[in-house]
Amino acid sequence: MIKAVVLTPWIGTGVSDGVITDPYRPQIADDYLDCSFENITGQPIEELYTNPNSFSVVIIAPPATFDLIDADPKYIVLPETIEDLSPVVGSPVNLDKIPDAAEFGQFRADMAKMKGRDNKPIWKQQQINDAVGNTVNGRTWNAINIGLVDYQKDSTKQVGRR
Repeated sequence: MIKAVVLTPWIGTGVSDGVITDPYRPQIADDYLDCSFENITGQPIEELYTNPNSFSVVIIAPPATFDLIDADPKYIVLPETIEDLSPVVGSPVNLDKIPDAAEFGQFRADMAKMKGRDNKPIWKQQQINDAVGNTVNGRTWNAINIGLVDYQKDSTKQVGRR
């Protein structure tokens, strides 16, 4: 099994007339049924903010499914969070690595390419700048991810859901 942090759009319409008919959930949960996930933004599902419609989740998936997720333009896998959980072959997670400019630029480009079910971009350029910055600036992958999660939490508090 492979464990990684992934940016995923949220889908669902929420509660209708007091009955949950189409609950908010990460799109990855619908697209990849053999994958488990955990929301690491700390946001209760009732307070999801959908602009940008992108949240961090930890996934655990079989290697073949992980490869599909990694190739799917709807999702961004944070490269330094990938961990092989198989009992024989393990790779340590290196969140303390400082990405070089090319790796960071690719990460930002991947964010800009994320599309929702409506095939529209999820992240606007200014939102990417606000969430992860323009340059690495000596930050590790862990610091970049923390900044991204904090941005997602702050966006919910400032604007509310929608």
